[in-house]
Amino acid sequence: MQLEGNELGLMIYGHVIRDQQFLAGCEMANSVAVNRLGYNDHGYTHVRIAAANALQILNLLCHGKVVPTLVKEKHGGFADAQVVVMLGALFHDLGNAIHREQHQEHGIYLAGEIINRVLPEFYSNSRLWKMKLAVLGCVYEHDESVVATSVEAGVVKVADGTDCENGRARVPYRMYGKSDIHAVSALSIQSVKITEGREKPVKIAIDMSNPSGLFQVAEVLGAKIRTSGIADLVEVAPLIKGKPFRSTDMEKL
Repeated sequence: MQLEGNELGLMIYGHVIRDQQFLAGCEMANSVAVNRLGYNDHGYTHVRIAAANALQILNLLCHGKVVPTLVKEKHGGFADAQVVVMLGALFHDLGNAIHREQHQEHGIYLAGEIINRVLPEFYSNSRLWKMKLAVLGCVYEHDESVVATSVEAGVVKVADGTDCENGRARVPYRMYGKSDIHAVSALSIQSVKITEGREKPVKIAIDMSNPSGLFQVAEVLGAKIRTSGIADLVEVAPLIKGKPFRSTDMEKL
């Protein structure tokens, strides 16, 4: 468990994933994204995967001596940074419940309402306000069109792009019969593994059934990494059926 040892974070996580407003928001976000627009999953399953991956990335960065922005700027400790990343990832796609366009902006006030109910049980005064702002920063900055200004927001952004295994693209593929490059490329990605890198703190290994997956890597994950602010801390290793394809510098894709 990526929150091992962080009892506060575990309690907050338990509260949020059972929160009826959060669950309804995830369900509506998926209705808009999947049923109306034909996107892949943007609901409850996706945000929990993103949260787990985000915490894993943050922990690897910490192991690599990277200090979270919240800690560096003396607004909280590492456990608080974990909470920010976890909540930012869980809330990042709520705005899709309103509309896909500017969903990162819609997500600000939707997530804000949940934060106002949940976090006062665990934080108070200026610390509560700072935590809320840090989480909302992650929600707003997760979109590839916005440059991340904190390590925490960059982590959430990259983690969002790592949820791209083939099963994660089959809902729109089956419903709408998509056969464009986006669908073909997404369906070629067999697995995504996040580990410690040799040259950088974080390595994202993406195993594909064929090279078409590189399109998905470049257009989705690559776009996220480029505006994450932590691009120099993440390496991407594409594989074809378990064998190295080539080193991939996301800045050159």
